Order: sequence, then C-alpha cells, then structure tokens
Amino acid sequence: MARLPRSAAAVLVTALTAVPAAAVPTLRASDERVIGVRCDRVNTLRIDARGTTGVVVRPARGCRTAVIDGAARVTGFRPVPSRPGVWAAPLRFRPAQVTLGGRLLAPAHSPRGRDGNPWIPVRAATGAAVTLPAFRTRCTSFAGATLRVRASLYEIEEATVTGSDGFTVDAAGFAGTTGWGAYLEGPECLLDEPGEWAHDGTRLLVQARRAPVDVRAAAPGAVIDARDARGLRVERVTIRGATTGILAEDARGLTLDRVRVTDAADHAVNAECAEGVVMRRSTIARTGRDGLHVGYCGRAVTVTGSSFTDVGTVSSPRKSEAAVFGGFTFRRTGYIAVRGFTRAVIARNRIRDACVVLEDCGAVYLFDREAVGLAARIEDNRITGVRGNPWGRERGAGNWWRDGLSIAVYLDDRSGGVTVRGNTLADYQYGMQLHGARDNLVEGNRFTARDSEAHVFMNDDIPAAPRMAGNAIRRNVFAPTSGSVYKVHDPDGRVALLATYSGNTYGAANPFAEVGDLGSVSLARWRAITGDPG
Repeated sequence: MARLPRSAAAVLVTALTAVPAAAVPTLRASDERVIGVRCDRVNTLRIDARGTTGVVVRPARGCRTAVIDGAARVTGFRPVPSRPGVWAAPLRFRPAQVTLGGRLLAPAHSPRGRDGNPWIPVRAATGAAVTLPAFRTRCTSFAGATLRVRASLYEIEEATVTGSDGFTVDAAGFAGTTGWGAYLEGPECLLDEPGEWAHDGTRLLVQARRAPVDVRAAAPGAVIDARDARGLRVERVTIRGATTGILAEDARGLTLDRVRVTDAADHAVNAECAEGVVMRRSTIARTGRDGLHVGYCGRAVTVTGSSFTDVGTVSSPRKSEAAVFGGFTFRRTGYIAVRGFTRAVIARNRIRDACVVLEDCGAVYLFDREAVGLAARIEDNRITGVRGNPWGRERGAGNWWRDGLSIAVYLDDRSGGVTVRGNTLADYQYGMQLHGARDNLVEGNRFTARDSEAHVFMNDDIPAAPRMAGNAIRRNVFAPTSGSVYKVHDPDGRVALLATYSGNTYGAANPFAEVGDLGSVSLARWRAITGDPG
C-alpha cells in the first residue's frame, strides 16, 4: 500500500453498532484522513467522503478485516390479528430489500407463472393501460403498486400504478405491449405466501410460519458515499446488506483492494463517470443490479484477481476507455458479464452462467455505434453456460431478433478492430456473434458446445451503416454440434464479403451452415460460396 504523506494525520474512528436505522451515525471524512473501522464487532455506520482527497478506509490498527452492515436490524414483530401468518414490526423507512436469517425475502407480488417463472403473460395493453389475467387477491385497488414488465428481450420496465379497474391497471410512464410477461409488486394486499415482505408506510410486514428473528432491512443510501472524491482507497473492508455499497460517481483515482460487498440491493459499487477505478483481489456477491457500474462515461477501469457472483453486469460501456478485466471469475450474472469499449483488455477470466435473467445478451459484450474503432482484446478467457432465460419473453414471435439470443462473445453494432484470440467457449446458445462488425480478428479459439444453435452468427442488417467486411476467422477449432457451424444473415446477399476464413478445423455439423435465403448448406457448398479452404 502506498504510504500517506507525513502531513496526513492517522485518525482512527470507533464505529457504533446495533443502532436503529434512523440513528445510523454518518462519519464525515476530512481531507487526508485514515478511517479505521473496528474489527471486534459488526459496525453500523455511513461514511461521507464526498469531495474529499486522499481518504483511506481500512480496518483499525491490529485488525486484518472489518465489517460494515448497511442494513438495520428490525425487531418487535407481532402477529397481525386479521392476517394469519403475517407479522409486523415498526420501521420508519421503506427498505430496498429484506433478509430473514440471512436469506433474501421477496417483495409481495402477484400473479405468478408456473414452475418458478415469476412472469405471467399480459392479456392486453393500450398505451399505459395494461390488462393482466384475473387472479385471487385481497386487493380492492392496485394503486400504488409497481408494475414490472419484461418489455423486450433485454429490458425489464417498471412503472407505478396510478389506478385500476378490475385487472386492468394504469401505469404512469409505461407504454405496454402484449405478449410479454408482467406482475405487480409492493402493496401489503399482495402479501400472500411465506417468504414475502411488504411495507405499509410505518411497519414492515413479513409472511412467515413463525415469529421472524434476525430480520434486516437495507436502509436508503450508500455505506460509503464518495461522489467527486479524489484518491479514495478502501482496503480489507466487508460491506453487507446495503442499498448501495460504495457510491463513487465522478470520483477520480478510486482504489478498492480486498474489498467484499455482498447483498447490495442496488449496485455494489456505483462509479458512474468515474476515472481511474482500480479493483483488485475483491469479492462482489448477490447484488440487485450491477457488481461494478461505471456507466457510459467511466474511463481507465482496471479489475484484476476478483470474483463476481450473482450480480447484474460488470461494465465499462460506451464512451469509456482503457478498461482492463483480467484474471477474475464471474458466476451467474443476470445480463452481460463484462462489457467494454475502446482499448478494453478482457483476458484470462473465467465466466460461467451469464445471461441468466435476460437475453439478447453476451457474456462478453462490445459495441461501437459511432464506429470509432475499438482496438480491444478478448483473450484467453474460458466462457461456459450462456443459455439465456425465456421467462417472461414474448411468446411465438418466430423471428430470431424476438426469440432471444445468448452469446458467449458478442461484437455488436459495428464493433471494429477487436482481437478475439485463444478463448475456450462451451455450453452456449451461440458461441460468437458479429453484428455489422468490421475488421475483427477471430483466431485460435475453441468452440466446443455440442448442442449450440450455431458456433458463429454473422448478421449484417444495420440500416444506413457501412457494410460488414474485413473480418478474419482463422485457426479456430469448431467441435461437432447438433446446430450449425455458421449462421449468416445478410439482406444484401453479400455472404462472401463478410469475412475471410483460413486454417479452421471443423467437426461434424448438420447442416454445416445456415445462409440467409439459401437456407441449409453443406461444407462443400459453404466453401464454394465463401472460398473457405477449411
């Protein structure tokens, strides 16, 4: 760890513990201070480091690690006489999430699909009026509920219900469509099965078979608020149960070393538009949204030797530059596992089970709508288990762009100048997609899924864009598959111009390729069309 300047006074702060949420102490960090967090207890506090310079948050002297709890313990549960199985306790704020004995409870919601599917198909939608199938409920009105709709393959929308007429609800700000799944969430009248919670404005209500103990509610805000901070370091600290673990929007020089953030209701680390973010040897698990979020404007993001489990996305998307993601693991990401932009280096990672909530998704995803040229590298990764989730998806669409795609490596929207080399891809719906992509090198990769829809999908349908060309696919190994090796969609019939091929090893596939209007083609026919020598 870099030494602090001699002028920086080392101030150790004793954190409080076991305090109600309304009285959670907020520590204001001054410039060039060391905040030492006690390790002999679970601390409940907030650290306000907004606009500071050179602050370090770490365990107190003599401590290897320390824990900060972002949730309030809720006690005093009493049975609700009119509701068998429902218990209530005073709570002044509406929590972002609730746990019981360390297990995440679900917000009260109805109706439900079958076999664990939370979605049920929308019956009709006209503007903001959405009609759901009839279901048994205690509600006389759904006003105030949150309507959640899987509005597309890659998007879940939410809107507040302003009124209802039977099972038709008016959802402010939502323009619905039929065919997709939806449900209602929130009000106490939807509380109808064990393992759910609701908040009625003054009380937390939990449905359980016995009196709840060890209940914690995520309080509003971030445990560490470091917006506009400069040179903040957080070391060897665990943050758990928070709404947001670390809020570092517009920060510069943020370093997270051996940090654990678990059970965050929102982002574990929200570094929107931050520059110079370094995360190493850290663990992020169970987040409601992203594990690390830097938005469309973050720059110089480096993540090494870390792990992300049950999170949304670890991202460095559009406009961000020079992101490095190296030598860490992803397990069960709800959408994209890692997303990069210009000069990104995504190397030596292990990614398993991406796209588990949404589709039209890549475990590794890049795009370049402005065609600035990415100059990015995706190398030596092992990616497995990219299958997508059809729950809530529009039914019977019959078109590839509405039936869902889940892809191990996805070069979307005119991506160019990307090297994809030495990766091992397994157990996927699609191994790789190039969408309007130009001048990319796909070399020395192993495509091993034996029941994929296609190993490589090339699609050139972006309106008013330069045509896809200049891609090189060479010296890759394609295992036998029940799908095709290549799937090609080009409305202009320019199949031979999309890419060049050399030195690839092809296992059995039947058909070998699916090519636009030509349909299924054999390897011999593919070679005749493209000049691929194998």
